[in-house]
Amino acid sequence: MITNQDLSIKCWSYPEEKIHYLDKGAINIEITNNTDSTIIIEKIKVKLNTEENLSVYHPKYSDPKFSIKSHNVHPRIEIPFIAKLALKEGTNAYKVEITYTKNSKRTTVEDPTFQYLLLRPIRPVIDHFFISHKDPDDTPVAENMDQYLQKIGFKGFLAEIEKRPGFDIWKNKIFPGIDICVALIILWTINAKKNSKNILKEMKYAKKMKKKVILICQDGVSLPKAFPKYTEFVTLPKKFKEKDLIAVVESIENAYRTGLYHQDILED
Repeated sequence: MITNQDLSIKCWSYPEEKIHYLDKGAINIEITNNTDSTIIIEKIKVKLNTEENLSVYHPKYSDPKFSIKSHNVHPRIEIPFIAKLALKEGTNAYKVEITYTKNSKRTTVEDPTFQYLLLRPIRPVIDHFFISHKDPDDTPVAENMDQYLQKIGFKGFLAEIEKRPGFDIWKNKIFPGIDICVALIILWTINAKKNSKNILKEMKYAKKMKKKVILICQDGVSLPKAFPKYTEFVTLPKKFKEKDLIAVVESIENAYRTGLYHQDILED
């Protein structure tokens, strides 16, 4: 509850208990005018908490400004939002900011405390995507992709993180990881192209096992010759950002919902 001498503002979210990633929700706001004058609400802004290094998410609210008469309560205002993958998982804090005018004086007030959403993955994390990448150069990118995959209900398999001391790296870790994956994701970057032997070996085995190959290619880097013909791939900007990885994971989720990754791959 935001309360100053002029306004009392009550906020709550819908759904109230929890919301899954990529679902639609809403922030509800109720404003009370505590003054003897009419107040004009100029702008309402909601700030949702995002992952580190990502811009704050402001759900768009484009309704025109409105007035509230003295000692009146304005009906509930609903600000819709989408639970984007950029948002922090678990207990996610958000704030509400109101800009209003009273007697020609413009004022902005922000909730001094945080309100909360409870964000959950789309589905329980059971299956995984094998993330083929240049280790260690592109490991941070692969780890970030794993983080976003978990939000849609998958785990990213990174060979260097799956420690199995004493076992053969290929026979007892990489090949079994590909055997049970939903699909193989290849981060085909400048770093990967410079030393691509292991990545190409992983792709060759995935094709042999009839796995879908999702190629994420950095702009300006030529495709590997072994990449399956007529297969759509994703291009990332040369200097790609977190939002670009998030867009890729969202497209993977859309494709998964259609059952795409349960079909046989196209033959060369």
